Amino acid sequence: DFAATEGAIFAATRKLLPLHGLDAGWAGIVAQQVSSILSLPLKGEGERFTLSSVSRTDRLSEVRFAFPVRKFDDRGAAPESFEGISFSREEGILKGAIDLVCRAGERFYLLDWKSNRLGPDADHYSIERLGEEMSSRRYRLQADIYAVALHLYLKRRLPGYVFDRHFGGTFYLFFRGIDSAQGTGSGVWFDRPDEGRVERISKALGGAGWAE
Repeated sequence: DFAATEGAIFAATRKLLPLHGLDAGWAGIVAQQVSSILSLPLKGEGERFTLSSVSRTDRLSEVRFAFPVRKFDDRGAAPESFEGISFSREEGILKGAIDLVCRAGERFYLLDWKSNRLGPDADHYSIERLGEEMSSRRYRLQADIYAVALHLYLKRRLPGYVFDRHFGGTFYLFFRGIDSAQGTGSGVWFDRPDEGRVERISKALGGAGWAE
């Protein structure tokens, strides 16, 4: 329950930690961090929102997707995130799962949780450092694929879907670095590709190549 109080989160955490082989003594610290994440103001393309304000009916967890992929390579005008990536088979299926999709206002957002340890405190989770991590771990490629998956889903399932109106963007939350005192300046990476980029990647995965 994203709207749960810190006390309720603590009670649930105290029960869950031992089930995963962890000391229940960490419950207080974990509950405090979870509460901070849920109450953190997130600024995407639209108005600021918090996960605690997103109702159950406006979110989906572990959103699985699958769409056909045809032969492609990284030659030509491939986006930077696809450099060195190729698919040599004539056809296949690309499968994955998005941690969370939520709706805030009219816009839909992707969220991915990351537990990467970049340093001992929030200062090591600056926007610049997260950008380096996103590139070195090829998370930008992951984010592009997720954006295509959500775009295709909304085109099929949302009546009157318009990218600029409904596609909010992608958040990567590095929860070890989230500090409520620093707001979204620590532990939060956000990107909103334009419709042209998403469509170009979608068509390339479908076998049309990387033509501009």
